[in-house]
Amino acid sequence: MEGTIRTTNSLVYSMTCEQKQTKLKTIHIGAFMNPKILSFQKNRSLAIVQLATSEQNTFDYISSSNAFKQDIIEVKEVNEAGSVNNIFVLNLSDKFIFFSDGDVVEGAKQNRVLNTSVLLPPKSKTNIPVSCIEQGRWKYQGDKFKETDYTIPTGLRASKADNIKSSLKMNKKHYAEQSKVWEDVKLYAKSQKVFSKTSNLSDVYEQKRDDINEFINKFKHSSESNGIAVFIKSKLLSIDIFNRTDIFEEYFQKLLKGSAVEAFYLNEPDTTFEQKDAENKTLNFFNKINEVEFEIYPGVGVGEEKRFNLNELNGLELVYESKMIHLNALNISKNNPHSY
Repeated sequence: MEGTIRTTNSLVYSMTCEQKQTKLKTIHIGAFMNPKILSFQKNRSLAIVQLATSEQNTFDYISSSNAFKQDIIEVKEVNEAGSVNNIFVLNLSDKFIFFSDGDVVEGAKQNRVLNTSVLLPPKSKTNIPVSCIEQGRWKYQGDKFKETDYTIPTGLRASKADNIKSSLKMNKKHYAEQSKVWEDVKLYAKSQKVFSKTSNLSDVYEQKRDDINEFINKFKHSSESNGIAVFIKSKLLSIDIFNRTDIFEEYFQKLLKGSAVEAFYLNEPDTTFEQKDAENKTLNFFNKINEVEFEIYPGVGVGEEKRFNLNELNGLELVYESKMIHLNALNISKNNPHSY
């Protein structure tokens, strides 16, 4: 392998976290996006708005899924013994590689979910904070992790993100309360009537794969879009914006699978929530975010995180070289499968 491998280790991160944390007023997050609504779609209780921001495709990076397919990334336990809340990622390429908060990797000693969005620099080794979503297994199923085609349920993403923000404020890095994650996994399995021998969230997706796919296939990707707002009934569940349109296209169905687990068991459609309502709520988010306060933390890979709260939404913008890589906002009032 040619070139120099760059180490982005957690020791350096922990030393700089307290120094770099800052509270500011910002107009950057919303002001330069100028979102344009492209489409509105609804299926039963789930509705989506796809949008395009004015700044798109300004930074060249690929998804972790693409990197797995090209075999230019290795994802392993941190060592032979393993660590529940950390995994090791080796970027063998000359490309920047992106993982999203909520991405699931399977295999090794137990399945994990990424605790935050991460941009890996070329030729790098990175220790990434994760949470376990398979409580009942701690033995190897292969020496490497592999990709999956879904993100965790949106409510679990929100609960975990809120927990991580509290942890960061106490300078404990990107760690969630593991016992709470395990409890949430059990709630989702129960809500979907799924039994898992190892309390594995992935079993929910595997056993309900046909139902989930039938539900989300009603939604079609808009070619110019780089973001999505998701609603259950009339509640804004989440917003995800990506720098690149191709990255958003890759994540479109992955994100919908995470939302479907929240919604597709709700058989009663919301007949009162219409396109105008969804568009107004989406644009209102961007208007309000112009004046939001945020806290800055160093990214796990490269870049920095701008974390904020806006009403019921817990938000994160990953920025590198003054460019937005990924923005998400998750509804933290939703913390179990039966709160709607």
